[in-house]
Amino acid sequence: MKIIKDKEILRHENKLKKLADKIVKYKSKKYAHTIIVKLEVKYQKLDRYLNEKIAQRLISENSEFKIKAEENISLLKNPKVIFKTSQRDMSITGSHAIDMIGRIHNNGHIYCDTKRINFSIFSSFSSYQFPASFKGNIDCLGNIILSKSSTGVEYRGVIPLSFEGYITEKGLISIQIKDKEIETFSKGTNFISRIVSSYIFENDKTEKKFNRNKEALLKDILLLRNELKKALQ
Repeated sequence: MKIIKDKEILRHENKLKKLADKIVKYKSKKYAHTIIVKLEVKYQKLDRYLNEKIAQRLISENSEFKIKAEENISLLKNPKVIFKTSQRDMSITGSHAIDMIGRIHNNGHIYCDTKRINFSIFSSFSSYQFPASFKGNIDCLGNIILSKSSTGVEYRGVIPLSFEGYITEKGLISIQIKDKEIETFSKGTNFISRIVSSYIFENDKTEKKFNRNKEALLKDILLLRNELKKALQ
């Protein structure tokens, strides 16, 4: 795992500042709401990415941060987690999701969106494939990455409806297809674009503990970010 360096952090901070300035400018000039929302989403994604990378760095450098981060990951242990397909999309170049990214939302559920699909335009056979299982990791801030770990084949188009699996105390995730739907007319051009988990925590007490730890971790992350920005001034 590559540890993020000061220069890379500052480069991302500069991108965030430019995005923030652009958002303020576009709002003052009353640009279309959809354009502003896209910029805000881009800002939020970059900000979360930066926090995620800095958390990885602090785990390797700060023993207190590491203890709290490992505790937070252990709070996510779940012997039975279910993900259901909540959105689907269509593509003429691919048939199924390869990589998915997401995070725990404030409601205690994980939302994962498809980041990459397979490229099947030159292979008619691949249109009959679908993701049978995913494996990945979830970090101390609740960010999740999933990658297809096995492929199923059905001689009709298939859309997975749900996956079932587990999360270990180390944050490892493994889910396998539970239910699927035959896409009679799509011919394999539909793919899952979002999956949403069941309530991820053991109970409300566990969720509150996770969020308190997360708040403390983000405070340490923000402190490092501000110190680097001050040193640059």
